[in-house]
Amino acid sequence: MRSTGLPWRIAIAVIIGLVAVSTTLGSRFKRYPTHGDPSTLMHAGSQETPAPASRPAAPAADSTSEAAGTDGEAAEGTDQEAAVDDEIGTLFSHRVLDVSGVRIDYIYIGEAFHNARGGLNTAGATEYRGLFDLAATFDLEALGGIEGGTFFVYGEDLHGRSATSNHVGDFQMLSNIDNPTNFTQVSEYWWQQELAEGAIWVKAGKQDANADFCALDLGGDFLNSSFGLIPNVPMPTYPHQGLGAALFATLGERLSVGAGFYDGGAIGTTWGFSTLGHFGCMSIAELKWDPQLAIFGGKPSAYRIGAWHHSGEWDSLDGSGTFADNQGWYAAFDQLLLLEEEDEEQGLGFFVQYGNAPDDRNAVENYFGVGLLYRGPIEGRDEDLCGVGLAHARFADELRMTDGMTYESAIESFYRAQVRPWAAVQPDVQFIANPGGNQKDALAVGVRFEIIL
Repeated sequence: MRSTGLPWRIAIAVIIGLVAVSTTLGSRFKRYPTHGDPSTLMHAGSQETPAPASRPAAPAADSTSEAAGTDGEAAEGTDQEAAVDDEIGTLFSHRVLDVSGVRIDYIYIGEAFHNARGGLNTAGATEYRGLFDLAATFDLEALGGIEGGTFFVYGEDLHGRSATSNHVGDFQMLSNIDNPTNFTQVSEYWWQQELAEGAIWVKAGKQDANADFCALDLGGDFLNSSFGLIPNVPMPTYPHQGLGAALFATLGERLSVGAGFYDGGAIGTTWGFSTLGHFGCMSIAELKWDPQLAIFGGKPSAYRIGAWHHSGEWDSLDGSGTFADNQGWYAAFDQLLLLEEEDEEQGLGFFVQYGNAPDDRNAVENYFGVGLLYRGPIEGRDEDLCGVGLAHARFADELRMTDGMTYESAIESFYRAQVRPWAAVQPDVQFIANPGGNQKDALAVGVRFEIIL
């Protein structure tokens, strides 16, 4: 992609200015929200501050002293655990200085991955990656009487070493927090304003476009990057969030639409203005529909179809010249298959995603992903998740001919245990066929822990 002289810097700056004058920015902090809609399908705690883990009900009285003693010890243990959780919650309070309307989220994600076979190498192939997030959400209605307004600021620090870059060599990246280099940055700062009693909302500032477009409700807890973002959609997202403005509207009980305009060459470590307009504009539009089809028993779903356009110049893969722009389309479907109880979120869901882009200027022409997610797979472990998914990327014909890059497929399986209301542990196994399109099949095993306070 090359620099372009198109005046997108001015256009986006004007949009942001108009929104700032007439409204206010923000939305709730989620790692993978969609269209600003707070409802998600069978979502785990990773998307928001985790809901308290279920605790056993108080046992019924027993006539024997032995049973009474056992029940008393169990109740005492439960009370002690609850007290510890309460103390931790007080220590890291979401409310700053007891000011209503200001919320702070502290998030730490740590993971260790080992490349057991194939890929680039297996010598000393264990790496640790850590990501510290600090997010502040300001409810402008509570703070200043601006109804429906929110301001959000989000900082990140990535440290450790990359298993993908050093050992596996996979194109899709086996970890969604990975990056070739470490960084400390202000990743997002934006203002969101709800209008028409929440039927319309606008969002402007430095933001992650993948939080609102081309996302899956049921794919966010997989670790492989492709389950979060289709690899041939060049939007500003982690770790290169960028300036932009977006508009969303609900068109009925089950239908919503969104459109966004973003910096086409964002660099996450900047405030966004130094790159704005230099590499064109990335525009995207998406239609979201919840049909609740009879074939699936009327269970909740989220069907999305979208198209994108990038106005920057793109080099042709064969080196013959440049293209004036780039474009593509995608579709993503989340569908619940069964619920353990009609009024609960436990059960099984599946997702399918697809992305297409021209193979003369994009490394990946076609992408296909599919997966299953079960929430509450074990009795008494209602917040746990287990999932299995396939992410398949087919490389462009030019790369196939010149570099021998054919395809890459990643099969991931994980179990996420919500061990405390504020902590989760997630063992993960990924088999990666043809990493990078031309490397030996790899097997990566790892474990992630996540703390949200």
